[in-house]
Amino acid sequence: MLRLGVRLALAGGRPSLVGIAVTATAVAIGTAVMLFALSFEPALQARYARSAWRQGSGYTLVGDTQPSTPRDLMMIDTEDHVGGRPVTRIDVAALGPEAPLPQGLAAWPRTGEAYVSPALAELLAVTPSNQLGDRFGRVVGTLGEEALRAPNELAAVVGTDPQVLRLRYAPVVTELGSETKLPSLSFVISLVAVIAAVGALAPVIVFMITSTRLTAAGRERRLALLRLLGATPGQMQVLAAGEAAAAMVPGVLGGVLLFFLARPLVASFEVDQLTWFMDAVWPPLLQAAVALAVVPVVGIGAALFALRRVRMSPLGTVRGQRPRAPSRWRLIPLLGASVLFGLSVVLIGDRQGRTQFAVMLIGAAFIGLIVGIVVAGPWLTGLVGRLLGRFVRGPAGLLAARRLTDAPAWAFGAISGVIMAVFVASAFSVILGYMSLYAAQSTGLPLQPNSVSASLWVPVAPAADVAKLLDGIRAIDGVESAAAVRNTYVTNRDDEVFQTAWVADCEDLNRTLNFTNSCDGAQVWIGPHANLEVQGDGWSVAEADNVRDSVPGDLYYPATEPLAPGYRTASYRFEKTDYYGMPDIVVDPSALPDGGRRFPADRFVVATTGSPATLEQIRTLIGTRSPFADVRSIEELTNGSVGVLGELSRVVALGTLATLLMAGCSLAVSVAAGLLDRRRPLGLLRLTGMPLGRLRATILMEAAAPLFVTAAISAVLGVAAGEIVLQTVASVAIPMPDPSLLVLLASGLAAAMLVVAATLPLLGRITATESTRFE
Repeated sequence: MLRLGVRLALAGGRPSLVGIAVTATAVAIGTAVMLFALSFEPALQARYARSAWRQGSGYTLVGDTQPSTPRDLMMIDTEDHVGGRPVTRIDVAALGPEAPLPQGLAAWPRTGEAYVSPALAELLAVTPSNQLGDRFGRVVGTLGEEALRAPNELAAVVGTDPQVLRLRYAPVVTELGSETKLPSLSFVISLVAVIAAVGALAPVIVFMITSTRLTAAGRERRLALLRLLGATPGQMQVLAAGEAAAAMVPGVLGGVLLFFLARPLVASFEVDQLTWFMDAVWPPLLQAAVALAVVPVVGIGAALFALRRVRMSPLGTVRGQRPRAPSRWRLIPLLGASVLFGLSVVLIGDRQGRTQFAVMLIGAAFIGLIVGIVVAGPWLTGLVGRLLGRFVRGPAGLLAARRLTDAPAWAFGAISGVIMAVFVASAFSVILGYMSLYAAQSTGLPLQPNSVSASLWVPVAPAADVAKLLDGIRAIDGVESAAAVRNTYVTNRDDEVFQTAWVADCEDLNRTLNFTNSCDGAQVWIGPHANLEVQGDGWSVAEADNVRDSVPGDLYYPATEPLAPGYRTASYRFEKTDYYGMPDIVVDPSALPDGGRRFPADRFVVATTGSPATLEQIRTLIGTRSPFADVRSIEELTNGSVGVLGELSRVVALGTLATLLMAGCSLAVSVAAGLLDRRRPLGLLRLTGMPLGRLRATILMEAAAPLFVTAAISAVLGVAAGEIVLQTVASVAIPMPDPSLLVLLASGLAAAMLVVAATLPLLGRITATESTRFE
């Protein structure tokens, strides 16, 4: 009987073959996407397993007095940048001949030497040394892939003097790390990731379900005729299973083939600006086997479920009996999902309730909302049909209204993918708005455009070296201004009050930070977070302990330096007051007897023309003078502050694009299926004299009326869901979506109507006179 079912599926001519091919293609795409989804966590595990050695184990502190052993190794990793890309720098010093080596490294480099990754070696070959190469010293070899997280990772293992590593508090390790440690994600990021995953996978599932209905009507009629001829319900189920298997089995096999063909492309896709090693993109075998077995079982089960009308009334199926209209009970899943969503929001509103269970509950609620929209869609489509019949006149409008009223499930099925895409895109737009706001509020310093901030772990001292470094920075082509910042505290006579302070030139800060409107008439500026007014005698500037401890050598700096008598104060403020990188007080050098020259400088702020070469020269110059310096442009500070959110924003954008693409495919399949299933009544209408243009207008109206109404409702639900979740857990106010969302939705709906219009030539062919001679 299974073979007979397959033969019946293949014997339907070109329409049946096209339906099987489209269904198999949809199943193949869904299978491949599922296999890649299963591969993501193992690939991430493999990525961080390769870099586990960088963490080390068997730590001892630098200040420990225990004697060193032959296996001792000082190692610390920091993040550098070049051209907007991160560079992982591992500074090492082997203290003994038996210091452990990781795979992929031939030997530990000596002081002034470096091993670099192949990607960094290629970049060094085409980049001037004063922009990159001078940071690492002499390159003596390349790192093997066993020591790298990704093929395109920019990484360098640099031999560094142990005395310099002690200034950076580098630990001494006796063994290399072996435990894979994935980066911990905040609750908000985990939440966004789950919502993004749900939104990205849902359209694929809808496409698969939609495509299986391409030949459903023809299959129902064939099996109903067999039922009338005496076939038993059991035989019908076997025949239906055989027909479904004719598309499902090739689809699953095609999905496996598509997975292997697309692996190189997927491996080149960057997450955290890193690609993937090919052998890491591989799903767990057991999970993959279960998934491959479930896909055809679900498809065959859906085909068997669709036979319920045939089993109940085969004669009604053959004669085109009008199906029962959907009732208001279809709103129950949507209401239930809304209740679940509300409960999950209440749960995450309490910080103690923000657990992994809460994240999964939010994900389940979003899935429920999507399912609820799909279930409630036919009822809403029927309602649109009744309203259309009441208010629209003309043959096209009446025919469209009758179609929507008689078969709302089929009418909504054609647009369900687009409606889901609208929901996902609306929720995603809220997430993207949050990410943009988070980035704008996380730069740390109010840098002017094209300015560069350099934070030094090892401060520069004495004053002659500070002046020399400033002169070197100002001599770089493209530098407009540079300011040296001395990190200090302001304290009173009794050392009872401490306020964070910078000693820096006001004019230089103005050119790099837009510090204040005017530098005239004041020497001390009070910031918005200061809790006192620095007035009168008895106030001094004190060196910061963390700066003093990291100054190399035995240089001495005074504990305090009193503010000069008669200094004047003013306030400095910005449009925003949450720049966490700014101090409470800024002191101009003129307010100190020695101009603050005896304090070390641990930050430089530079205004540039925006040239990338200028940025890299600044970074290299400061890095060679002060190891481990963190030099970033305002764009890098913004991107770095967002971190994983920045990567998720790109994934979200790609997910939105993929959602709309899959929705368009679903719409094309559904409309084509509807036209093929209705070719008899449409052909008869054409024979009775209805113009082809009016038939086309009817098809367009059938799609447009429910599409725009349900899309509006879906968009409101998507925005509301995203707003409620982020308003509950985010620390900043979430803005409403900007007008770009309306542009995106309008463009998406217009594209959907173009897809419908693209299927209209098929209407002319199936209703032509030669195609309706059977009547």
